[in-house]
Amino acid sequence: MDTLLGICGRDFVAIAANRNVARSIVVMGQDKDRVLELNGNALMALVGDSGDASAFGEYVKAITALEELRNNERKMSVHALASLVRKKLAEELRSRGAYQTNLLVGGCDSHATESLGVVHTPSLYWIDHLAAAQKVPYAAHGYAAFFCTSILDRAYNEDLTEEEALGLIRLCLDELRTRFLVSQGDFIIKIIDKNGTRRTSFEKRV
Repeated sequence: MDTLLGICGRDFVAIAANRNVARSIVVMGQDKDRVLELNGNALMALVGDSGDASAFGEYVKAITALEELRNNERKMSVHALASLVRKKLAEELRSRGAYQTNLLVGGCDSHATESLGVVHTPSLYWIDHLAAAQKVPYAAHGYAAFFCTSILDRAYNEDLTEEEALGLIRLCLDELRTRFLVSQGDFIIKIIDKNGTRRTSFEKRV
């Protein structure tokens, strides 16, 4: 019953994830960080089987570092990272070691142009455990998608500021608090833009 939410704003991407680790009726932890920082310009959030999510997350971090070393430490774009993640999931799907994990990959790429100088472009990708991938303006994984997708669809616009995006995430979390029978605990929110990654959270528990 884990939750991921992602929003691509004007010049940033915000990703939120619950921090509880639960199995059946037992909460085994309340401080899980499901949003990994990959290479300075991208985030990857994972939910699903705890073991698969942890193992695949570490695997992607390792192969990302390896690919960048092979390319003279040139950072991979967010699109390239999402394609790499999708490829690795698809390869494992056709073996006995399929990963039961769903992901969001988001980040901010920098491009040099003659007319505008350096342009910073945010992007967000939705990827599921069957290796389906799609670039999206907003996304949700878990049961939260049943309740939050309509909220995001109604309120989203591509020119969202960071404050507006956080307000939209709060609307989603309030809805989950209303609809879900059990608490999902605290949520962690990470925002990535041209200046890197920073972390925030809401005091209110959902």
